[in-house]
Amino acid sequence: MKRFLSSLFMFSVFLNVSAQEPLPRYTPFTAVKWLQDNPYVMVDNEWYLLVMVNNTEAKSIVDFCKKKYGDRWQKRFSEDFSIVIEAMGNPPKSEVKLKLMKDGKTVDRTLTMTADNRKQVVEFNRDHPSAEEAASQQEIVDQTQKDIASTVNIKSGKIYPFKSAKFDFRISGYKLYSGTETIYIDSYGSTVVVISDKPNGLVAQKSTVIWKADQCTTINHISKSYFISPVRQKSTEPPVISYSTPEQRKQGGYMKKPNETLLGKQCEVYENSQSKVTYWLWKGFALKEENYSLGPQMGFTKEPVTVEENIALPESLFQIPDGYKKQ
Repeated sequence: MKRFLSSLFMFSVFLNVSAQEPLPRYTPFTAVKWLQDNPYVMVDNEWYLLVMVNNTEAKSIVDFCKKKYGDRWQKRFSEDFSIVIEAMGNPPKSEVKLKLMKDGKTVDRTLTMTADNRKQVVEFNRDHPSAEEAASQQEIVDQTQKDIASTVNIKSGKIYPFKSAKFDFRISGYKLYSGTETIYIDSYGSTVVVISDKPNGLVAQKSTVIWKADQCTTINHISKSYFISPVRQKSTEPPVISYSTPEQRKQGGYMKKPNETLLGKQCEVYENSQSKVTYWLWKGFALKEENYSLGPQMGFTKEPVTVEENIALPESLFQIPDGYKKQ
């Protein structure tokens, strides 16, 4: 019995020591850039959009990092990928299967996660502190405009001159972005609900994002789950160009084009020929967008189908469906 207790004690000590040892930090890629919240990874010296890891959508991993690591979510995703996967309840193996995309075509790769890859990611982040930098010229333009318009706080005051509205959109073009989107706005933009349904995309997305009272609730209708964060999602914000001055827009590369009328709404049109992005702004709201910043094969057009002003938002918009689990 004494020998058994002694062995049990030594095994317990071993477990405690092992539990205190830091988890190995490995990655399957050698660098990461970001286009908004989409990770572009370096594999064999080429950039790819990361779509899936094993059987997990890259978006789900990004959402998890945002929730768990706050402002450092990009750094944790890129430098501590093995730890992130472990924290999600999927103990990482030495090899992972990645679904990647480049020039509109998908590629399946099985890669080994190594400490050397992680070292290269750390060096890339050190040499490119801004991005965790942009994966396209459009992101660089947006960041420049944010710096210029740094005094603008879109989280306070009246973001839009109208109190409430509902917009239905059709998104066409590249299949990853094609689908529908409905946006509800209340209290001059301090409350926003975005309902997305993109069943034709490579990564299906059916979600509701609610920004209200300085709190963001993201509901995933595919996994039947939700999480709450103080970080406002970009989909609930106006584009930077909407609250920039004419001079700031010019410095950002946008040229004013003749006004156009969409669904009876007079819109200001701004085109950035360098990044291949055009916005139709109605009272500061992006009523239409053409975005070909990733190339002609991966571009999309987001255009309005219906517009309703001065509406009351139904309370059902803010309710989490029964049975959905909190992440």
